[in-house]
Amino acid sequence: MLVGGSYSLRKYSNISTGDFFLENSNIVDSSIRAVNETRNPWKNLTANANFKRSLNNNGREITADLDFIKYSSALEQSTNNEVLYPNNPGNPYLLRAVLPSDINIYSGKVDYVHPLNKETKIEAGAKMSYVSTDNNAPYETFDKNSGKWVDDVRKDHFQYDEQITAGYINFSKQVKKWGFQAGLRGEHTHSEGTQVLIGKSIARDYFQVFPTAYVSYAMNDKNQFGLNYGRRVERPNYQDLNPFQQFLDLYTFNQGNPYLTPQFTNNIELSHIFKSKLSTTANYSYTTDIINDILVQNDETKVTYQTKQNIATRRNVGFAVSYNAQLTSWWTTSLYGNVSNTYYKGIVNSAPLSTDITNFMLNFNQQFKFAKTWGAEVSGFYQSKTLATSMFVIDPMYVISFGFSKQVLKTKGMIKLSVVDPFRLQKSDVSINHSNINMIVTNRWDNRRVGLTFTYRFNKGQAVQQSRRTSGAQDEQSRAGQ
Repeated sequence: MLVGGSYSLRKYSNISTGDFFLENSNIVDSSIRAVNETRNPWKNLTANANFKRSLNNNGREITADLDFIKYSSALEQSTNNEVLYPNNPGNPYLLRAVLPSDINIYSGKVDYVHPLNKETKIEAGAKMSYVSTDNNAPYETFDKNSGKWVDDVRKDHFQYDEQITAGYINFSKQVKKWGFQAGLRGEHTHSEGTQVLIGKSIARDYFQVFPTAYVSYAMNDKNQFGLNYGRRVERPNYQDLNPFQQFLDLYTFNQGNPYLTPQFTNNIELSHIFKSKLSTTANYSYTTDIINDILVQNDETKVTYQTKQNIATRRNVGFAVSYNAQLTSWWTTSLYGNVSNTYYKGIVNSAPLSTDITNFMLNFNQQFKFAKTWGAEVSGFYQSKTLATSMFVIDPMYVISFGFSKQVLKTKGMIKLSVVDPFRLQKSDVSINHSNINMIVTNRWDNRRVGLTFTYRFNKGQAVQQSRRTSGAQDEQSRAGQ
């Protein structure tokens, strides 16, 4: 039995500014300035009960998990908006809300392992999960005439319930240097979302199957090859289904979409490992009903909002290389590089979409030991121009960070100093150009952080074995967006 929890209080402020230009000119027609103050207390409770029973000495066993997970938050938001015209300061628009949100996750699963002999094994299992979310958005705006806070048009209340029932079977066999594995999983999903204030519901009920296959070949002690195929599902996050508006300013907001459906991906991957140090992978994937961020613009009101839709298919071809090794007694290196080509095709805002881009990225981490008890590391990444979604093109990004450590108390303790992005290199410049939208977004934030940690090992140096590391509700937790 495992019980855990956490509490955090996140506070942040954001200032957003924007200019509107007269058509086909560089003359500013008006400007917008919005100051957002946010306070977000967030609580989490997890409880897991697990069971494991060995049925014989040959590896036949049965395991079970029961999980309950609760997320709770009460986002407090206040916004002050001003539309400014030349020689006219305009009037402020004030908006406030306390937005309570609760997510309850219940999950149970059973897994059974049955070895037929030393080289052959059958696995099977079943899982059921139930998720309920409740999100309230009692937005209020300040009425200057009455001098009171009144209900805003953005006021809303959304509830969502989802039940998934799944079963799987998997067969694996080792034949000398060859390994074979094949599996099939079936899932039935029933969900219903309700906008309480207007009494509108959206229900879905569907069944899907997901095959997998894997072949491995150990040529010798230095070379191993693998080829695998799988079909997988990716469901929208619970908050992405929530139709609430997350306010940035009078002309910009983010809104969820209760009509989202899952996206499905077929993936093929060929891999090679050399001396357990150098790994190369080539992969191909094809995704349908892809869930993507898009922008929707009203040319008359000048209002633009970001939302998610199932808008396109995506084809991705990539090649990756990673190298992890201890080069000397004092130097350990970890390198990763990836080159990929991504192609989107679909319809966005009633206009055809066709985007194609090739990008590469490099990630590195170098660790050094010196003077017996001292250590240092340098890490960073570089990413070329890439597609964040089918519409959003991100300019190159890069960062570099450092760390220093010292073993103390007869090597049982360690003091570590970390310095993240000291040169303030990381930034994000995004361009969107599709149909009636031509926008450039510049994001700047202070990413620089300094951390000092102390760790102490009470055991005698042996690795501590944990009996349970994961729960049976990881898929549901990943969709909570926390």
